[in-house]
Amino acid sequence: MRKPFAVVAGIFAGVMAALWAPGAALAAAPPQVLMYAVNSPGSLADFAARARQIDIIAPQVFVMNAKGQVTGRVPAIIVRLAARDHIKLMPLVTNAGFSLAVMDAVLHSPAAERRMIADLARDGRVGHWWGVQFDFEHIPSRDRARYSRLAAAAERAFHREGLKFSVTIVPRISSNPRAFSAGGWKTWSGVYDYRALGRHTDFVTVMTYSEHSGLTAPGPVSGMPWIRACVRYALRFMPASKVSIGAAFYSTEWRGRPGTPVPHVAAIPAQYQPLHPSPWKARGGGSAWLEALWRHYPGRWDPAQQVYVTIHRGPQATRVIWWSRARSLQALWRLTQREHLAGISAWRLGQEDPNAWRVLPGAGGAGRTASSATGR
Repeated sequence: MRKPFAVVAGIFAGVMAALWAPGAALAAAPPQVLMYAVNSPGSLADFAARARQIDIIAPQVFVMNAKGQVTGRVPAIIVRLAARDHIKLMPLVTNAGFSLAVMDAVLHSPAAERRMIADLARDGRVGHWWGVQFDFEHIPSRDRARYSRLAAAAERAFHREGLKFSVTIVPRISSNPRAFSAGGWKTWSGVYDYRALGRHTDFVTVMTYSEHSGLTAPGPVSGMPWIRACVRYALRFMPASKVSIGAAFYSTEWRGRPGTPVPHVAAIPAQYQPLHPSPWKARGGGSAWLEALWRHYPGRWDPAQQVYVTIHRGPQATRVIWWSRARSLQALWRLTQREHLAGISAWRLGQEDPNAWRVLPGAGGAGRTASSATGR
């Protein structure tokens, strides 16, 4: 009798261990759609129109100064619709002007840290928020341990108030500082301790947008090889249930002089290697500008990057446009499902391809293929 009991007990113990493994229970949950918003007419109107397809609304409305003082207010329409439709409200707080000096001052002042955390905890309790997200950027890498301690203190304070806690982190595919430009590591990416921040948050948003930007040669805003590499790196340090992947809702157009050679896009480019001087001028814009541009310069699908691209060599300029369209979003959404990630964090409402909503869950969008949902 003892041997069968030992076998059954062993099986039971194994099942319980699997269920209680870090992140296991959360990993089984469906991915969450987090949408960023700003206090602009287009962004707020978008939220009002699409609220029922959003799990978490994250308005970027609070700012922290060098003394740790937090100012800002959640727009009334967001408060009202979030309550009406049971949407989780998670406001963002940023360092004023994304200033390195502001972050350095706060991280070297325990009083400023306590003031900032206390202000947000109070506002979250009074405002019935679901949580708070830190969107602190341009932090010196020398403050890595200090920033991790700040996250741990914030987690304890927010959890006491029943608030969830999250941070945004700059994407990485390497832990080697030499894989970055000097500024890319020292003042941009190096401060984020993935393991510590994964431990002291309910989830993190890995900002995988801006793979290419106005500081680089033309390329995808977020190509799929880059996104997959960022996910693989993040999963080395934290469970999948804590990883929300950044989704770009904006596109970028680069213009060069007639005849400017268009560079080949590598599978995964070197990180943050700016062009000085660059032969290209880049710009982006909201959905109205993008739709007008798309009608004049429609793109072709790049199966490797899973993004549309337009290359137009005209007499006045050479244009290169990498598009963030609904078909790319669907590829990203499938990745979150396949890897059992926390979900997506989309920057931002008011900039998206209108067809993006047809490939996200809710309001008739779930289960459609990219071709049937968007036709492009």
